[in-house]
Amino acid sequence: MTTDWHWEKHTVGPQTEFQGYVAFKDLTPINALVRESIQNAFDAKRKDEQFIVVQFRFGTATDVNREKYLGKALTEHLYGIPFRPGLDKAHLRLYQSLRDEKTATWTKEMRYLAIEDFNTSGLDGDENETIPTPTSKSSNLFRQFHHAWGESIGDDSRGGSWGFGKAVIPYSSKIKTFFALSVRDTTPDATSYNINYSLMGQTICRNHHLPHDDSLWWFYGYYGRKTSTKMLPLTSSEQSEIDAFIQAFDISSRTLKEEDRGLSAIIPYPKNEINPHNCAKEAIANYTHLINSGKLKIKIIDNDASIDWTIDSKNILNWLDPLETGYGKELGWDE
Repeated sequence: MTTDWHWEKHTVGPQTEFQGYVAFKDLTPINALVRESIQNAFDAKRKDEQFIVVQFRFGTATDVNREKYLGKALTEHLYGIPFRPGLDKAHLRLYQSLRDEKTATWTKEMRYLAIEDFNTSGLDGDENETIPTPTSKSSNLFRQFHHAWGESIGDDSRGGSWGFGKAVIPYSSKIKTFFALSVRDTTPDATSYNINYSLMGQTICRNHHLPHDDSLWWFYGYYGRKTSTKMLPLTSSEQSEIDAFIQAFDISSRTLKEEDRGLSAIIPYPKNEINPHNCAKEAIANYTHLINSGKLKIKIIDNDASIDWTIDSKNILNWLDPLETGYGKELGWDE
């Protein structure tokens, strides 16, 4: 099994395209991303925890790691010829602003955003179950997150659904691409924990052709291990590759320990409006009540810009005050 980006040809059936992005007509990328990321983290909160932590961490990958994780197997499909001419011109322009297609090289360094939640369950569930069956467990968050586009888990106790949430993450990337590293339980309903890693990448664009190829390719691709019938994530059995990914994206808090459960979603090339200041403002605007009650703590980090902010119940009033130096004044509420 080869670890890389893998795509499937569209050979039979209706020429369906991904419809998830139509839900964003009334939302900006930053508004949708922050709101849904925090909501999904709350949906995954471990029952024994009193609060969750959601961290928005910005960084820059090395050129070597950019080539490793965003290589030709991905880019040749991102720049494929749309099945329907004129489709998604805005996103195509974003792709083109990052690369020189004559030399087939990236021209922009790879900034990324890591959205990481803590005190959560992570993507619990059997990674081998890529489609539901009559014996499927409703608690398979791994399948819901990676494979069930536009499908809600059907749990009325949850405030959100992975159906809309999974569209938010690629929509926030200029190349509609993300990676998801999780420390989670493969058998969450068992009496003893079986904590494991899962690492899978995903891109959701449009049905397309490649140059000089009449084949029609599906709108999605996966980064992971390809078997004859399934796309599977890297798990703890590929520990060296997991370690390389953790180092590439400076993920310091994802060990195979109970306290390190959770999800780290890596978004390469976030859209321009997705920056530390806007992440902080959107989190405060949408979740002041949860922050003030002590149920939510927000961390905003950007080492390149010397930003390391904590927003919690102890200082939320300072962050709400546009005149408070180092807090609300830093965010520029009036801008």
